[in-house]
Amino acid sequence: MLALLNASKIALAKGKKQFTSVDLQQALTKITGTHAIQGVSGQIAFDSNGNPISKLVLVLCVDQDGHIHLDEVHGRFVARGPVENRVHLSSECRAS
Repeated sequence: MLALLNASKIALAKGKKQFTSVDLQQALTKITGTHAIQGVSGQIAFDSNGNPISKLVLVLCVDQDGHIHLDEVHGRFVARGPVENRVHLSSECRAS
């Protein structure tokens, strides 16, 4: 919702009183790089095709006792922050 509201603001910034779905789609592509926004689940940014960029992905695993562990982190959590490329955390799920 935050991304759509920001894109709506961008689409209306051209002095328009209303916008089309094409205007909104083009505005979404401007939410990238230094214009990325911070969402609850991490950075929100889009490429030229409207696909999310560097979206944070958590790799979870389940140990022998059925406990869930955070194993790896991929992507970017903080908007305009560093990209977390395969940050490996110590996990009891990996074979010794």
